[in-house]
Amino acid sequence: MTDIHKAETHFLGITLRKNKETSNPRAMYSLADAQVLPLTLLADKYKYIATAHDERPVDVLEEYFWKDRKKRLADGALGSVLAMSFELAPGEEMTVEEAVAKKNVPIWQPLGLFRATRNSLRAIPPLGHSFWKLCLKNALDGGAYSMKFQPWPAASS
Repeated sequence: MTDIHKAETHFLGITLRKNKETSNPRAMYSLADAQVLPLTLLADKYKYIATAHDERPVDVLEEYFWKDRKKRLADGALGSVLAMSFELAPGEEMTVEEAVAKKNVPIWQPLGLFRATRNSLRAIPPLGHSFWKLCLKNALDGGAYSMKFQPWPAASS
């Protein structure tokens, strides 16, 4: 996280699978894949969106993401990054980019980027995709965000 400005042009897309074999809320979903993608994919997907109220065209990125970024800056954050997740049906196979293009109801959440987070992440060397994806997988499986699966105490019960 040496350059948070990439959050202005990219977002984190995540595909998930429901884990029906657990009652642990930290492991309700397992990671199918994750990818950093350009925001232009969303601009293309949502370019013909209008409000249900008056059918006026809406810039989805402006309405949800840029407004959140301005709010976060007012709250003392460095900015905001967009994370979107898509649940895949059992047996459904698609890339994150395909899920962004084809899935209709994504879950998306702008996440604040704060100095404390940036400073702690700067203390570790930059991680390639294979490293952070494994950490994300372990976290979604109910463990800590780490390379090796380390269960949280609640995950052991």
